[in-house]
Amino acid sequence: FTPSATLVDAYDFVEVAVEVKVKAPFPKNPFTDAAIEGDFQIAAGSPVRVDGFCDSADGSVHRIRFMPSRPGAYSCSVTYTEGRAVVARWKGAFRARDAGRKGILRVDKEHPWHFVWEGAGGHYFWNGTTTYWLAGWDDETIRRSIDRLADLKVNRLRVCLNGRLRDGRDWNENVYPTSRFAFRLNPWVAARPESINDPGFDVTRFNVPHWQKYERLLRHARERDVVASVIFYLDGNKPGMDPFGKARAGGEDEQRYYRYAAARLGAFSNVLWDLSNEYRFIRDDAWVDQ
Repeated sequence: FTPSATLVDAYDFVEVAVEVKVKAPFPKNPFTDAAIEGDFQIAAGSPVRVDGFCDSADGSVHRIRFMPSRPGAYSCSVTYTEGRAVVARWKGAFRARDAGRKGILRVDKEHPWHFVWEGAGGHYFWNGTTTYWLAGWDDETIRRSIDRLADLKVNRLRVCLNGRLRDGRDWNENVYPTSRFAFRLNPWVAARPESINDPGFDVTRFNVPHWQKYERLLRHARERDVVASVIFYLDGNKPGMDPFGKARAGGEDEQRYYRYAAARLGAFSNVLWDLSNEYRFIRDDAWVDQ
């Protein structure tokens, strides 16, 4: 168990990396057969239960993250389990300081049609744009694009986490893949990752490099005070987009997708959530409520 720091900014996050060192083989599928859980607690406060996530294909590395919203002294306890058996526990402590970070976007209680920053205070003028395929670019272009938009005072981006198209002509746009850009986003391990209509996703295993790239996107946007809305599905009615379909909608595998995203991305203070883009193409209101 290796904590990232003993002193962090409020609205940044502390991360505990869990390196699994065992003589026996790792769990057959670390995304389903192993788990990280933790309790984080400010002094004299109530504990907050947090889920961790597997960050390696073989299960050798897991992580758990917690974003403190108040300065002060915190304690934490982290548990690694395989199946239902507790393998290891760890306890630690850290401090959070007020470094003036803007924090989470909230509705203004006095003026509910307006928004404010929870941390540093001050109003937020919602000036957003849609960048569905931003994560399809290389890292350099992602950073440059965020900087360009932030310089133009755009402060909210809608960014797809899962989606695939052959090219932009599906939306009547003459945009095509290049060596630096793809209309394919693979949040799960795929048997045919290049395929548009039939990627063959294994929805029990996550494609770790894709999520790490998305995190780098969020981190850079956060440093520019740009909020990113995570879109879980984009046009899920198209072939290859929705690996669950109506038969498995809301089931264990799909819930794992949302839980993994929450565990992995939820500690970024600049995250909002889109359950799906235009969900009525693929789901009903009961699914949304669930």
